Amino acid sequence: MNNQVEIWGENVSLREAAAATEAAFVEFGTPDKVYDHWTRSWVDPAPTVGAARLKNVAFSSIFHTLLPDNGLVVKETTYTKAFDFFKIDHSIDPESGKIGFKFPEAPVYIDDPVFVIGGHSNYSLWFMSWLPRLRCLDLLPQLGVDPTRLRFLVHHDIFEAQLNSLEQMGFGEDRLIRNTIDRPLVFRDAIVPTFFSNQYVSVQNIAFVREHFAPQQSAAEIENPTKIYISRYRHGRNRRKIVNEGPFLAQIAPHGFERIAPEALNFEEQSRYARRSQALVGPHGAGLANMLFAPKGAKILIIEHSAESRRFAEMAAFCGHTPFTFHADDAEESTDWSRDIHVDIGQFDAFLRFVSQTEAAEIDPLAFKPGELESFIESLTWANPRRAAAKAASGQSSPDKVRYAFRLLTGETAPDALAERLKDVADAPGLLRAELLNAPETAAAAPELRIARHVAALRRAYENGPPRLVVGAADTRNEGWTSSDIEVLNLLKPASFDLWFEPGTIEAILAEHVWEHLSVEEGTQAARTCFQYLRDGGYLRIAVPDGYFPNPAYIDRVKIGKAGRKALYTHETLGRLLTEAGFRVRKLEWFDDAGAFHQEYWSSACGHIQRSRQHDSRNSPQKIGYTSLIVDAEKPATPETETGLLIGGATARQNGWQMVPAEDFLEKEWVDIEREFIRGRRITRIVSEHLLDKYDQSTRRRLLARMADALAVGGNLRLAVPDAQFKRSDYQEAIARHSRVTFNHQSIREEFTGLPFEIKAIEFVDDAGIHHDEDNTPSFGKISRSRKNDVRNKNRDFNYTSLIIDAKRIYT
Repeated sequence: MNNQVEIWGENVSLREAAAATEAAFVEFGTPDKVYDHWTRSWVDPAPTVGAARLKNVAFSSIFHTLLPDNGLVVKETTYTKAFDFFKIDHSIDPESGKIGFKFPEAPVYIDDPVFVIGGHSNYSLWFMSWLPRLRCLDLLPQLGVDPTRLRFLVHHDIFEAQLNSLEQMGFGEDRLIRNTIDRPLVFRDAIVPTFFSNQYVSVQNIAFVREHFAPQQSAAEIENPTKIYISRYRHGRNRRKIVNEGPFLAQIAPHGFERIAPEALNFEEQSRYARRSQALVGPHGAGLANMLFAPKGAKILIIEHSAESRRFAEMAAFCGHTPFTFHADDAEESTDWSRDIHVDIGQFDAFLRFVSQTEAAEIDPLAFKPGELESFIESLTWANPRRAAAKAASGQSSPDKVRYAFRLLTGETAPDALAERLKDVADAPGLLRAELLNAPETAAAAPELRIARHVAALRRAYENGPPRLVVGAADTRNEGWTSSDIEVLNLLKPASFDLWFEPGTIEAILAEHVWEHLSVEEGTQAARTCFQYLRDGGYLRIAVPDGYFPNPAYIDRVKIGKAGRKALYTHETLGRLLTEAGFRVRKLEWFDDAGAFHQEYWSSACGHIQRSRQHDSRNSPQKIGYTSLIVDAEKPATPETETGLLIGGATARQNGWQMVPAEDFLEKEWVDIEREFIRGRRITRIVSEHLLDKYDQSTRRRLLARMADALAVGGNLRLAVPDAQFKRSDYQEAIARHSRVTFNHQSIREEFTGLPFEIKAIEFVDDAGIHHDEDNTPSFGKISRSRKNDVRNKNRDFNYTSLIIDAKRIYT
């Protein structure tokens, strides 16, 4: 296998692989109780969990177990359908059926005994499938393994919650080895446990996780219990979320539910919430896996879209909880599994009454007999009457389809004129829904549906970078701006902003003739909300009627009490209100107290105001017919906390650092990088590993110049590239394959000519072939391909290193 980049093998079971290689394989004495989620039946005969002690084992990027010396692949040690889902680089021989895995680099051999945990980025499946493999640590004495010498193999991109859970079980990062994606690690001694893919659920696996992380009391015994709603609507980014979450929250709040956004919490925070919960509610998603940490007997309320999965209901039953399932509506016409959800508030209110009237039961999952689990889940499922009706409506005429869709949306009867007007799009469900949402008849019948019209736009606003928002004017159309109305973003309810945006992330907010409809106290509160969510250097553009406009008819028209107005501002009173909220105020158009008009330059691209001197049709070059008091309120840019950037290449993730893809760092406008990744913080450290050598000279120059611009004076750039002076033949062959240019400790300095850096080589091979390691500042960042960190350098071997330099940013 040496120096090969392809590994082929026949697909076998773990037990067969152990037998074929004469390796030890031991099992627990009692079979697991395993449920097949796909067939909705118990696995019979029940499988027994075990572990094999295999020699010279490699792993694919998602842990197919590969035995290259024997030509075997243990596919059952990873996910079902993993090739397609994870886009694994592989081949299948049509004649033999053998599977081949491709690696761009030669293998690395590791002598330390290793226990294979595995993993990937799904929070739920980590606790259901991967972490429970640690059960097999109890089998180590039978395998003749010293547990104190063991290290643990995990996913190359293991995320923080996974690390936290391992730490709580006593396995710190110093005992972990991360799998690689570019070269196979070959372990001379590996403990490979049984693995249940996402098709199967082991009751014993769940019991193992609950034994380590869940409270021993029942839900009824927990002191000061809580109820939590697990939202997937954090900042509008996630899919499979409840699109009408605002009204939904208003409905469940009186029942005592507290909203949490799991992705904003670390593992300890998430599990702590769950450990005190007597009830959890949320849409289908990984966050519901926190039920694993809830006390036995909790009520789990699962909101499903039309796919009607039972995965989380089954998980709840296996935890000893009572699972209630609500079948919601799809928020969009799509076959995408991740499509969003719309909850019918009236139906959910009836569902909540059903839940409250049903006693929670402490279930023994081992007691289920064939057919009982399915009946139990079905008995607690709130079916969606609209879906049954939809099947019956498939043969309707076009106007009748419009009427049916209108009733689904509003609960009311559609006007005949509307049914006739939209009959031509009746057979295109997505288009029909869009037309209905924009129809005035729909707004009149169900005003709350105005929310749905703007959900997609707000989602795009967040995903496309720091947003610019129009508030209080949902029908306004300005290029580059996203419009909203009070039902979606309420200036007096900061929580409505938190559904979509993190504080300090909005670029600009535009409010034309909004503030006068707030009292002065409400206007102050609204300004503070805007200040909270604007980024440093962001701005709020406000236009209101001008209390100094020198025309009595104008003042009479805009006075307090007319058309819902609660305030009339002058440039002094509005400026004072905004200054007290923390803004710096710049006046754009205003009248002074003597009735003289003033105007500073402003651009509509930065916020269009129609009722202004330059855009209102009532104005002429000679006469002002209508204008507004217009100001920009800027949030001061202040130095924030420090941060470090990890720039592309092979740079490993590090806690507390911001990972920025190389393409983004090179190609995006800096203002977009700052808003998306940095958010006003001061950059004092940058690490880039094996990236510079991949580019041509002009791109290298642009990359280093941008790093210089990003770093604060006194900050440090730690840069690693392959070392041309490290003369191992396989190392040099790898450089030739993957690098466009090579460097030594002298030539690397030429790349920084004319840039404001002081250069120091901290790890390098000199002209005499002697290796130097002078890294005395680990806080400047970890380089995974260094002599002391690279997994290829175990047992005093010296197989890999990098040329590493520290470049201090100096003042120019």
